Amino acid sequence: MSNIAIVGAGISGLSTAYFLKENGYQRQIDIYDPAEPGGKVQTLRENGFVLETGPETYLVRNPLLFHTAKQEQYESQILKANQVGKKRFIVREGSPQQVPSGPLSFISSSLIYLPQKIALASAMGKKAAPWEKMSFFDFVKHFAGETNAEYLASPFSRGVYGCEAEDLEFSAAFPQLYANLRSGLSLAASVKKMAADRKEYWSGKFPSYEFTSRERGMYSFAEGLATLPKALAKALREKYSTNFISQRIASVEKSNGKYSLKWNGGSRMYDRVVWAIQAKHLSPIVQKMDEQLSVHLSGMRYSPVNVVFHGWDSKIFKPNGFGFLVPRKEKFSIMGTLFSSSLFPGRAPEGQSLTKTMVKGDASVFSDSDLSEMAEESLKRLFSIHGKPSFSKVLRHEPGIPLYFSGYSEWKRELMGLMDQHSGMHVTGWDYHGMGIPDALEGGYKLSEAILGEHA
Repeated sequence: MSNIAIVGAGISGLSTAYFLKENGYQRQIDIYDPAEPGGKVQTLRENGFVLETGPETYLVRNPLLFHTAKQEQYESQILKANQVGKKRFIVREGSPQQVPSGPLSFISSSLIYLPQKIALASAMGKKAAPWEKMSFFDFVKHFAGETNAEYLASPFSRGVYGCEAEDLEFSAAFPQLYANLRSGLSLAASVKKMAADRKEYWSGKFPSYEFTSRERGMYSFAEGLATLPKALAKALREKYSTNFISQRIASVEKSNGKYSLKWNGGSRMYDRVVWAIQAKHLSPIVQKMDEQLSVHLSGMRYSPVNVVFHGWDSKIFKPNGFGFLVPRKEKFSIMGTLFSSSLFPGRAPEGQSLTKTMVKGDASVFSDSDLSEMAEESLKRLFSIHGKPSFSKVLRHEPGIPLYFSGYSEWKRELMGLMDQHSGMHVTGWDYHGMGIPDALEGGYKLSEAILGEHA
């Protein structure tokens, strides 16, 4: 077996190392990152508030969270979101409207009107073959009409991907659904097959695991989502003797099939390298080794997103539910807000509430006070709040959330072709394999399988 370097200690890098070791990889693994393990998944504490810098929740789509929790004995820290988290809202005509959660609420919902309800219901039986570069907006418009695209596709894209639905490539965001539709299945049959395939895959990997009512839903931890990367890092250090090297890799050179990683004042040779960092950051590192690969990586795009946390005296504003999203058509300066203190206990001091608002756009254009005011004014406009927040903090995500732009699938195919020219070199993470913590864990698991398969 070969020795491996993993560059990047976010969830993708940590999970790749963890599943390699758990499944019998015997050689040394070194993880390079100048920052604390977790990448964008960090939990901050300020003035009694618990602030998640990245995703707010873990939406269970595979058994890996519960598997690692059991293996590393942190099951007792898992929290399931409060029942009020099922209440989600989308702004329509300047007012938050509750998203239907079932057939009865769908019929009575004020979010979409009768013609749109009929269009949605009939869409499930439709068959159509979307083209690869089709946007998510155009996909929903084609199946269910323009209004449903404006009030369903638009807020979904903004809330999950931080971008407009017109800019999101459907085949890249939903590759399994796209493939099923291209095979000739109806939309309903495609969704059903996608769920069945996922269940079959994970049942084969973890035969004792079942998707029960306990597992479905949104989760976090008593001490915040940073519990997950901390647990993985602890297991790697203490159980598997993994080296964590606090260095930022500057460049890589290739010689006789091996890779020399270089940083300020040092270098080390490896048989295999896993790049668990964003394409934008990888591009200059590989430039000397492969200029064509470097140029191609630089073509990845991102959606700049700014996050504004506000603490509120609960007498002034006590939100109830998961939060709300704002379609672009509504012309607000924000994309949506999460009601963090409604979801899990202990997220705000007694008598206080915590909100987390996403503001899209180039952070260099606005000051922190500008962004905070934009979020505050939008909340006041929507909920008739009288009074000022008791706490405010702004975080800027640079370069932003990976954008699965029109042409992304073609870009990724070409990237993998260029990567194939460098045996033993891999990429993983949100830029390449899906968005969110479950996708990062799944990407790490599947990459570890592929690496172990090459050594079998």
